[in-house]
Amino acid sequence: MKLISNSLKALLTASFLLFGMMLTAHANDNESLYNQGIEHYKRLDHVKAREAFQEVVDANPNHGGAYYHLGKIALYFEEYDKAIAAFTKTTEVGDDYFVEAEFELGELKTERKDYEAAVKHYDAILSKESGNGKAYRLRGLCKREIQNYEGALADLNKAIELEGENEATLYEKGVLEIEIKDFDAAIADLTKVIEGNEKNADAYFYRAFAHYQEAQDPNYKHHHAHLKQALADYDKTLKLDPDFDEAYFDRGEVKLKLNDYQGAIYDFKKAIAINPEDLDARYMKALCNYHYGYEQSAVKQVEKLLLIDSNYVNGHHFMAEYYEDLQEYDKALTSINKVIDLEGNEKQADAFLMRAYIKLDLNDTEGACQDFAEAENLGNKEAHYKRNRYCRKYK
Repeated sequence: MKLISNSLKALLTASFLLFGMMLTAHANDNESLYNQGIEHYKRLDHVKAREAFQEVVDANPNHGGAYYHLGKIALYFEEYDKAIAAFTKTTEVGDDYFVEAEFELGELKTERKDYEAAVKHYDAILSKESGNGKAYRLRGLCKREIQNYEGALADLNKAIELEGENEATLYEKGVLEIEIKDFDAAIADLTKVIEGNEKNADAYFYRAFAHYQEAQDPNYKHHHAHLKQALADYDKTLKLDPDFDEAYFDRGEVKLKLNDYQGAIYDFKKAIAINPEDLDARYMKALCNYHYGYEQSAVKQVEKLLLIDSNYVNGHHFMAEYYEDLQEYDKALTSINKVIDLEGNEKQADAFLMRAYIKLDLNDTEGACQDFAEAENLGNKEAHYKRNRYCRKYK
């Protein structure tokens, strides 16, 4: 009995050893197959690489590296859903390629404009690597898209703290600061970008825009200086990128503020030549002609605009002002009513203010007072004073 027991024990031990050797050999074979897949991948033979990696995960469903490379190959073939599935599996099976896969998922979700999902992928990276500046930077950009401006600014500042003041992050921070109307900070950051790269046309463009916004208050003592700096930056933008239609448009607006009507007309013409579909540029060109004394030419240009797009709000607003100047108040009222209808939930105080004045001219004081009240509710101070003057009876 004892002899049988010892024999059985020896047999079991040998079996376990043999099984262990088989597992090791299988694992070695699988890793060898993975390495073959890597070699195929490096040689850009994506078909053979995919076959190898698929065999690896079929044999070992927890092989993160194979799933990650299957995701990269799916990206190469533009099979984005397969890529997302493979990268997701990579993050689920272990730490191998976890961070790399989360970056890929974050970028894929960003491309699909699913910014909240992208933020979660960058959160996952930072839970593993709290000092990853790239993750802070990309998360900040996604937060900006979902209008979490405070969080976006904090993330971009953290990225700068970790990575230094590199051009890309400073540029994005400057653009964000324009969005939150911190124009001084934007000018400072974009100046640093330009100091590091004098050929960055976009940095000049946005710095020009920040200067222009700073100049919007005509009572600000540096009003004219900001306009001149905006003009210089737009000049630089267009020297670096002569086909930048938005820069021509914006420079035209600056020139209009400086009463350089001929210069503004030139810029709006250039913007139209680059982008013939830009109705705003066509409108601004007409407006310049009007201020420059070519009233009938301007009116014809606006009427042509409204034939192209009968719902173009600025065109109707222009015609309302034009008819009011001609004392054709019924036509003016028709045009300003169209403006207010088209603005829908985005109603503007100046449209109600204009309609109030037109109604006064038509001796509709009660209707005018209703519009003065609406304009005041929308933040127009002039409407408040006009209500006190004309509307005591209707309050």
